[in-house]
Amino acid sequence: MPAYVFVWIFVAVVVGLAGGFGATYLLLRRRQTDGSHVLEVKAQQTLLEAETQAK
Repeated sequence: MPAYVFVWIFVAVVVGLAGGFGATYLLLRRRQTDGSHVLEVKAQQTLLEAETQAK
C-alpha cells in the first residue's frame, strides 16, 4: 500500500476522534445548562409558594 493511504487513515481517525470529543463536550455542556435552568425554575416556584404561605 502506498504511504498516502496510511496518512489518510490517520487523518480520518484524528478527525473522527476530534469530532467525537467535540460533540460530547457540547452535549454535556447543554445538559449542564438545561439542568441549571430547571433548578432556577424550581427555586422560583419554591420562593413563590413561600411568599404565598407567608401572606
